[in-house]
Parts: sequence; C-alpha cells; structure tokens
Amino acid sequence: MGPALRLPAVFQKPFVRVGIQLGTGTLLIMATVSPAKVWNALSLDPVVATPALSLLLYYVGGLIAMGAGLSVLSVCTDILLSSTLGIGAGMGIAYAALAINGGSTDNTTTRAAVVLCLSGAYVMAATILRFRFKKYSLFWLINLVTTGLSVAANYHTLAPYWKFPVHWLYYTLICCSTNLLVAMLVLPQTAGNVIRGSLAGGLVSLGQTFIVAIDQMTDEIDPDSGLLKARSGDTLTRLGIDEGLWHSCICKLYAAASVTGAAVTNVWKWEAAAKLEWDVYRRQHVFPSRHFDLATLLLRSTLSSFMMVVYPLQTGRMDCRLTRQHAGPLRTLAAAMAACCTALAEVLRGRSPLAGATPALLQMESAYVALVDAAAEAMEGGEGDLSGRAVSFSMLMATLYTVCTRLRRLYLCMAGALGKDDPGAGAALHAHFRREGSVHWHFPAFMERVRRGRGARDATPLAVLRDSLLGGGGEESAAPRSTPSSMRAYLAAQRPALKVLPLVERRPSAWRQGLDALRRRTGVDTNHLALGLQGTVAFTVIMVMTVVPHVNAKFDNRLLWALFIVITILEPMTGGVWLKGSQRFLGTVLGVALGLAALYFTYLCNGLTYASHPQKYIVMSLSLAVISGIVAGCALRFPRFFYGFLITDIILAVVALPGYHTPTPMPEVALWRLVTTVLGVAVNMLCATALFPVTGRSTYSALMVATLEGLGGVLDHACHSLLPRQHRRPPRRRSRPAATPDAARGRAGGRLARTAINGGGEEEALLPQEGRAGQAHSLPAPTQAPDGMAGVGGETPVRPAAEPSAAQQHQTEGGGVGEAPHQWAGPGDSRPGDARPGDARAACIVLEAAAPANPDREYEAADGDAVLQPVDRMLSHPGSRYMELSPAGESFKMLGGDYMDSVPLGKTVGQNIGAMAALDQALHYE
Repeated sequence: MGPALRLPAVFQKPFVRVGIQLGTGTLLIMATVSPAKVWNALSLDPVVATPALSLLLYYVGGLIAMGAGLSVLSVCTDILLSSTLGIGAGMGIAYAALAINGGSTDNTTTRAAVVLCLSGAYVMAATILRFRFKKYSLFWLINLVTTGLSVAANYHTLAPYWKFPVHWLYYTLICCSTNLLVAMLVLPQTAGNVIRGSLAGGLVSLGQTFIVAIDQMTDEIDPDSGLLKARSGDTLTRLGIDEGLWHSCICKLYAAASVTGAAVTNVWKWEAAAKLEWDVYRRQHVFPSRHFDLATLLLRSTLSSFMMVVYPLQTGRMDCRLTRQHAGPLRTLAAAMAACCTALAEVLRGRSPLAGATPALLQMESAYVALVDAAAEAMEGGEGDLSGRAVSFSMLMATLYTVCTRLRRLYLCMAGALGKDDPGAGAALHAHFRREGSVHWHFPAFMERVRRGRGARDATPLAVLRDSLLGGGGEESAAPRSTPSSMRAYLAAQRPALKVLPLVERRPSAWRQGLDALRRRTGVDTNHLALGLQGTVAFTVIMVMTVVPHVNAKFDNRLLWALFIVITILEPMTGGVWLKGSQRFLGTVLGVALGLAALYFTYLCNGLTYASHPQKYIVMSLSLAVISGIVAGCALRFPRFFYGFLITDIILAVVALPGYHTPTPMPEVALWRLVTTVLGVAVNMLCATALFPVTGRSTYSALMVATLEGLGGVLDHACHSLLPRQHRRPPRRRSRPAATPDAARGRAGGRLARTAINGGGEEEALLPQEGRAGQAHSLPAPTQAPDGMAGVGGETPVRPAAEPSAAQQHQTEGGGVGEAPHQWAGPGDSRPGDARPGDARAACIVLEAAAPANPDREYEAADGDAVLQPVDRMLSHPGSRYMELSPAGESFKMLGGDYMDSVPLGKTVGQNIGAMAALDQALHYE
C-alpha cells in the first residue's frame, strides 16, 4: 500500500514526521544560503535583514500549516500574496511620506506624522479584517508583519526604499519553495494521512464505547426493580447522571466517546487541506475527499445513534431486566462491533487490506442475527407488556440495528476511500455482500412480530410514552419507578417568586445606531473595532519610539523586533493576549539559550575560533537542523505550548546566525532580543487590558448564544423533515439542485393510494409528490423495484439498497399502525435457499434486487379484514449520497437527503462547542 508501510512505527507518528521535515528543510536552506556570495547578496546588514529571516518564515509556514490544519500549498500561497501586498503598502507609505516631506529624507516632524498616520490607518483596517474574516487570518497577519517591517526598516535607512522589500520577497520565495519541496518528498505528513489516522483512532474508541455501554447494561441488577446495582440514586452532583454509574462506567464511556467526537472534528478541520494535496508515495495520489467525507459522516451518525441508549442508562432509572436476560448475545454483538471498528482502523492505517477485515463484518452480522432470534422468541411470550423494560429493550434493539447498518455502510465506502492503495477492496466487498444463500435483515418486520407478541395494538402511543417515562406497565400504577431523584427535588425547590418589572423604553443613541448599521452591512462589530484599536495603539507606540532617532539609537536599531511582537501576539481576547505573551517570553528565553548553545558549540568545534572554515558552516547547519527539528516535534507533541515552541525555533535562528560570515560571533544579539520581547509584550498586554478589553467571558457568552441558536436550527430542521411535504413551511429561497434521473422520478407525480379507514371504508388520498428519506410517499412506475431501491426498468441498472428492505406501511381498522413485509416475515422465518443461523454457512447480509412491485396487488392487514396498498418508505432523494461498489456499476444509498442537509448546521454547532472548549486557557488568564 506504499513505502510508508515498510517504515518503523515511530516514523508514523505525526510529530516525528514534522520534526524530520523541519530539520531537513533547515538543512536545505542553510546549504543554499551558507556560501559567502549568496549570504552577502541576500543581506542588507549583519543582524536584521539576513537570510535568517527565510528560516523564520519557513518555521512559521511549516508549523502553522500543521497546527491550524492547513495545506502547505495554501499557506505558501498566503505568505506570497500577503507579502506582495504588504510590500506594496509599505513602499506606498514610505514614498507618500517622502513626497509630502518635499522629496527629502530628513527626519522631520511632517514625515514622522505622515508615516504614523498612514501606517496606523492601514494597521487598523488590516487588523479588523484579520479578526473579521478568520479564514484569512494568516494572510492578514503576514501582511501586517510585512507592512510594519517595511515601513520601520525604511525610515532610517539611507539605501533605496525598494531594497528591503525586495530582499523580503527573496526570503519568502526561499521559504515557500523549501516548504513545498520538503512537505511533498520528506516523510510527507499530508492532510490525508492525518484524516486516515484520526478516523482510525475514532473507530477504535467507538468500539470501546460499545463494549463499555453494553457491559454496564448487562451488569447485575436488582431483581425487583430491574435497576442496576451500581446506581447510587444521586443525580444532583452530576446534573442528571447517576453518581454511582458515573464512577462505574459512564466516565469511561464519555472518555471514549469524546475521543471519537474529537476525531471527527479533526477530520473536518483537515478536509479542506486534503483537497489541495498530491501524495507522491501513495498509489492513490489524490485524496478521495468525497468518500472520506461520507465515512466521517457515518462515524459521526453511528456515535450519535448509539448515545441515544446511553442517555437513559446514565440516569440510573433504566430497566435492564431484558438486557440482563440477553447478556450473552448482547456482549457477543458488542465485541463483534468493536472488532469491526478495530479491523477498519487497521485498514485505514495501512496495516491490513480490506479483504482481511471482512471476517469481522461476517461475525458481527451473525451475532446480530443470533441476538434478533433470541430476542424475538423471548418477547413473543409477553402478554401485553408495556413496561419500561420492554420500551428500553426495544429502543436498544433499534439502536443496535442502526449501529450495525452504519458499520456495514462504512465497509461499503471503504472501497472508494482506499482507491488505488487497495485495488482488491471492491472485489472483497462484492464477494462478501453477494454471498449466495444468506439471511436478509428485516428490522421493520421484526418489530412487527414483537408488536404482535406484546399485544400492543390497543395501546396508544401516548400511553407507551407515559409508561416509559413513569415506569410500571400493564396493570401497574403510573407512579414513578422510584422515589424522585435528587435532581428532581433540586429543580422542584428552585421556584423563584415572580417579579414583574416595569417596561422602560430606551431609544438607542446615534452612535449605537451607527454601529448597528455597520454590523448589519459589513459584519464588523464592536469587538472587531476594539481589537483594531488595540493593535493600532500598540503599533503606534513602538513606531513613535522607532521614528525618534535618540530612542531608536538607545535600542541599537532593534525596535523592529518589538514591532513584530506587538503585531503577532494580538489575540481576540485579553486572556489570550496574556497567554500568548507569556508563551512568547518563555519561548524567547528558551530560544536564546538554544541559539547561544548552537553558536558556542560551533565555536568549539571550529577550534575556538569563528573564522570562516568549512567545519564552521557544517556544524552550524547540522546544529540548527537537529535543534529545530526536535523543537518542532515538541510543538506538535504538546499542542498546549505550540506557540511557545514556534517562537523557540524562530529565536534559535535569529540568535545563532547574526555575524555568520564575520570572524567574530555576536552574542549580544540575544540580549537585545530579550529586551525587545519584554517591551513588545508589555505594550501589547497594557493595550489589550486598558483599551476596550474583549474578555473571554463575553466571547464565551456569544458562542453559547450561537450554539443554542444552532441547536434550535438543527431541531427545527429535523422536526420539519418528518412532516409530509404539504405541511412543511415554505422553503427559503435558494438555488435549485440540478435535475437528475432520481429527481425526475421523484417529481413524476403522486399516486392515489387506497387505505382502509373506519371498518373497511375506502378513501382516496393523494400522497405527496416529493419526499425524503424516512417519509411515506408514492410508489413510482411499476418497473421500479420496491424496498428502498433507486429504480429498475429500461436501461437503468439495478441499485440494491445498502439497508435491508423496508416493510410496507399500512393502517389497520383499529387505527394502530402496523407493517407487513413484501417477501419475508422476519429473521425467524426463512425462504428457500436462505441459510439459518445454525447452518454450516454463516449468516451474511445480501444486497439484492427484490421482485418488481405490482401496484394492483392488494396486501392483507394483520387482522385479516382491512385491505391496503403498499407504500414505499425508503426514498431516493436527489440529495442522497451514493457510492460505487463494484465495476458492475451498482450504487448503494448511504445517507438520506434530510440528514445531509442538516450536516452543515451540525458542523457549525460542533465548531462553536470546540471554540468554547478552546477558551479554557484564556479564561484562566483573565
């Protein structure tokens, strides 16, 4: 599957790869610029404008690409474009001041005032844009640095104004070319590899979630109440989570689930970068983004589905008698599902072909079939049991069905995800899913058998819901299953007295109205203006010190570094500025120490002299490569201190390399680096704290509001997706998707369905012409296959559904809803050629086309009196996703259109939650 498989395991770790990459890039740059002619051609002075700036930009680009989840190509593009724009802005300000000053380079008040006003206005605008458009934050950051350094470097220089900008452009070209070359050829840690590793880790933790939850559900119970013995009854301490269960299993369960959720978030972070990469060492050079996007959504939906049974479990009031009764099959299935997840993880990590993972899938299918048979036989013996134990167990069975189906679909999309890395993946899947003599899954039919066995036809859905909430069942009282929990008692006690406050009509001031209008038109709010003001004031303070000759001379013309600092450490929150400032100082101290160590180690190896001997350049180059690689690896290994290690790498280069081609080292540069760092950090911290501070508390509150509104939007979308189309609200104006054959069939028109109502009376009901997954809609032409098939007939190929055939929905005489199957009554029954679970041939789920539907055929209802027509429930919506499985051109429906429409909403909510979690450090510094 590629050369990466032959490398030791240590080289598969991301921080090791990044460390080797940056060390190699450092060695390459040093080999390029070390010759005396090249170094002198690229230097304006021995300290500031030297090729060490190319190393600075290289470290910034390489580490930010890995830390922020950006592709190296996009980072290098941002650096080049922003540097070009910054050069233009800096030269424009310098020449404008020169023109207004009468063409004189004398340090007059007029020239200083023009430079301060123009550069301050530009910094204000660029800082606002940096925080307003976070997607282009790196672009505006590099642009600000380039503009500030160009203006400051040209103010006291006697050389032409274009020299420093041109040299800066040389440094950016060296940085970007080295970054691209090393990222592609030296142990490439591509976004695709990160995504594969994240999905693999998420799958393994998902398997752990299955095992922990099922083990707890099947643990020892109280025989009278059916509640777990591990429960304590205290739900106040952890807000609805039983304290005993938390320490028993829930904490472990949430830890595993959090790893899976973090893996999905990391995939979404890198998915844009993966589309811009070319992996040289894989047979699949282009990352199959579409297939991995689908796999990520399946992983996320699998976790969300399984957590539905965790929520009632964690309260400690879940009746686990039936789960305890079927402990053996349930634990076997949990182990099989975890084995499937582990097998897929090994495939994604490149340690196994997909053909080696199909036995685990076969074991999972067999385990689920065995569980269904055991559960159906047990539940058919009930006599109208509507207790909480039956409701809980039915919910568990439905959830396990969903999880198993999602795992099977993960297998289906692996062929496209692996691509050329595993050419035999499609054939292996086809051999598994087309195995002859297999058992069909038919969960709706199974639920019908359970419903018949329980005699639930006479109970209304409200009664079932009320029973599941209150406990008891059948003839038992509707009293709660146990005494009110401590949380319920706590909430009951929190009843503050109502207090009516008088309404005060307040008219906003003119400036407030202006700010509101600006926010509505541009999206720039008061926080953006405050940040722009903070950055401008900090920049102006350092620029005033720079333009005053006496002050600039006192700092030995090193105030450029303070200017660099006040631009880079500005953060959108006061706590973030303090955190970044502290890491900046500590990183500077460590970088100074390492830079001096490299300098004097070179001095020692060169025979206690700094003369220009070959060993001097060799030792310095190797020292910088090794140290920078180790520090870069630490930055990825310890992401909490990422910025501090980045600064360490930067300071390492700018301390060790000044005077590189002189006979005397320049260790005093380290002292000035410390002084300017303290100055820049102090000025920025003071401005961020005193000038309209933007606190983490306000940011957290805004994110919480946005998250709650986003959750409301997701809920609104989900609820309206369940309604028939004629009852939905009018959709918002948006572009209509392109027409497809499936869409044309979906819009072909409704069909009149005859339903038995009130004792056999017939009424014609026009079903909606369009539908989405999970809704009732009309059957297409007779040539279309039923049971969720995309369509059969004419030249259209057969498209077997990735999920088992759907039963037909009907309405019985008594008003209860039942389901009657097309062909097969359920797992307990068999057809000719089907393998029984106990047969020598292991059970496997086959995907095959069913017989064409006959719209004239009538089906008998469960009571034998009513007559109904089949109504297909599994739809093919234009927004649904399909995946090619084999060269035969078969397609399998993976996710419904409504779910796909809700994904952007869910992503936004997840990003907001992640942003709130990231505020933890900043909040501690406020």
